[in-house]
Amino acid sequence: MAEAFLSPSWYRVAGRRLALKPHVAVHIHRYRGRIWYVLQDGASRRVHRLTPTAMTLLDRLDGRRTLDEVWSEVAGELEDLAPSQEQTIQILTQLHAADLLAGDEAPLIEELVERYDTQRRREQAKRGRNPLSISIPLFDPDRMLAAMARRLPPRSGIFALLLWLVVVLPAAVLAVLHWRELTRTTSDQLLSLQNLALIACIYPVVKALHELGHGLVAKRFGAAVHETGVMLLVFYPVPYVDASGSAAFGSKWRRAAVAAAGIAVELWLAGLALFLWLVIEPGTLRALAYNVMLICGASTLLVNGNPLLRFDGYYVFTDLMEVPNLGQRANRWWGELGERVVFGLRRLRADIATRREKVWFALYAPASYVYRLVLAFSIALFIASEYYVAGVLLAVWSLTQSVGKPLWTIASRIATNPRLTDRAMRVYATLGLGGGALCAALFLVPIPHRTSAQGVVWLPDHAQLRARAPGFVGAALAGLDNSVSRRQPLFQLADADLDGRIRLQKAKLREAMLRAEAERFGDQSKLVLQLREVEDERATLARYEERAGFRTVSAEAAGRFEVARFGDLPGRYVKEGETLGHVLPETTAFLRVVVTQDDIDLVRYRLVGVSVRLASELGRVIPAGIVREIPAAQDELPSPVLSLDGGGPFATEPREGGRLRTLQRIFQFDVEMAEPPRQARFGTRAYIRFEHDWEPLGLQAWRRVRQTFLALFHA
Repeated sequence: MAEAFLSPSWYRVAGRRLALKPHVAVHIHRYRGRIWYVLQDGASRRVHRLTPTAMTLLDRLDGRRTLDEVWSEVAGELEDLAPSQEQTIQILTQLHAADLLAGDEAPLIEELVERYDTQRRREQAKRGRNPLSISIPLFDPDRMLAAMARRLPPRSGIFALLLWLVVVLPAAVLAVLHWRELTRTTSDQLLSLQNLALIACIYPVVKALHELGHGLVAKRFGAAVHETGVMLLVFYPVPYVDASGSAAFGSKWRRAAVAAAGIAVELWLAGLALFLWLVIEPGTLRALAYNVMLICGASTLLVNGNPLLRFDGYYVFTDLMEVPNLGQRANRWWGELGERVVFGLRRLRADIATRREKVWFALYAPASYVYRLVLAFSIALFIASEYYVAGVLLAVWSLTQSVGKPLWTIASRIATNPRLTDRAMRVYATLGLGGGALCAALFLVPIPHRTSAQGVVWLPDHAQLRARAPGFVGAALAGLDNSVSRRQPLFQLADADLDGRIRLQKAKLREAMLRAEAERFGDQSKLVLQLREVEDERATLARYEERAGFRTVSAEAAGRFEVARFGDLPGRYVKEGETLGHVLPETTAFLRVVVTQDDIDLVRYRLVGVSVRLASELGRVIPAGIVREIPAAQDELPSPVLSLDGGGPFATEPREGGRLRTLQRIFQFDVEMAEPPRQARFGTRAYIRFEHDWEPLGLQAWRRVRQTFLALFHA
């Protein structure tokens, strides 16, 4: 419901004679077939968008007629579409604050000085509000850029686009093909002092070319570029160019081209750096090329080119989608929605947004907020892994800006909003009950608690044919893929050294028995010693013969006889415990499951139930239970299926050859399925869900945050 058409404050401004100042230029933009008017301030280079209704009112402010006369005339013409008095006051207040209106009274010198001081304080506060982005203007580059733009050939844009595609498209394909090599660098290498010094030298050069792209394209299309300087971005001094004059362009394609110019330059540089990185040997030059890729590629994809942050990608997106001021309007839409739903306030202004724009508002504001929060804390944690104090300070600042500042803004808006004065009890009750309900929901109400893991279908121990003694493999005693019965001999190992020891030991035993027989009627004390020697030799022979019996490898259970490399086994020497083959049962109920350090305590001490989904039958949930834990933490995966290369969740050390050594400690469990499917083959991936005691969401989140910090800081 819209507000009242008249305003009790109208008498304060009704008699003023106002007009736009001469340095204000008016441009027409079209968004989704609707006309918007853009006011460009030639002094401050700022732009302000107005609706046709508001522009109809401003266009008739000529400095001779009073505001009340103009508003009455517009209200009579537009009728229901006319702006209310309160809306008119708000529009004029915003334009007056931007110093775009001239009045019928000469401004006092004190007012001008105060306005100048206020504007200067705002600029200084804006620069100091974000320690990661502080702007320092240096000089006016307009004449320099104009001279460069005049030297460009007439169709230089088409040539530049073709050159960009020739470099960037092949580079994107090569980046995918060499992704593992590109992502092999660890945080300690990236954040080493030597590499940071190299980045400090590269970053300003890359950003200078980036800003030169903005300035040249803007100047080529006729925009004025009057400011360039240095911005302290993430503590690095980088150049910037103020190309905001392009916002007055009537063509959305030109506006988007200016915003995208810097992104295109960086991606082009990243492509060239990738080509160089692939063809040169390791060294300083290769490290330089890698850092250029990191700066131009990562910063473009994650920050500068991402529309969720208000950098170049945001302006490209809003211009092409024709949703002007998306970020501000989305925040305002959510704020007004909260006022209506929570506090029951009526809508302050007529809603001119289309249904499609409201969808963008509903999605963009929360997505942008969450992304900024995740990105800020990810950067802080990444830096803290090598530089603890700097990372913690950055995390505190991120928390203050991302959580503390929005909460303070909301609280201030509620406390200073005059429309909430007569609803104080409802406001306080709503805030109190809402905050209490939120805390209760987070920390008192238990919800299901689950953790997930992956594993593989695993054979039971009795299915593995292991050599119980060392020796050379003879011919197989059963055919491959044949069904075998329990205790059926499958391999016979040969050990000439053991055979020789047995023959020697038999000779020693016979010799000891003859000496004992010789002393039978002699010295009885010597006889006792000889009999003991006979027993020792007999025991030694028994051990050798027992080991000789181990040379026969038999099936411990019935099943199908399989060997991975059947033809390579005969004549091969195997060690004790080495696997020769398998006797596969018709079905197996066992899984080998890998659990991370973060979840091990929950699996050990707070387990309620286990369920399994096999990759071959994702639609079926199989109840299961843990039957055994492999003692102690390990760093080697049981199967390549669980590695990143195999589609699993665990990264492995690339320099370990054929070993599947993980970058983190892991724990392994044997899980038995209650109803094993007959189609489950050895090595099939399995998804395991562990059910734990119910726990409030806030406590679950706190445990994960605490584990993240402990792991990051090696505590």
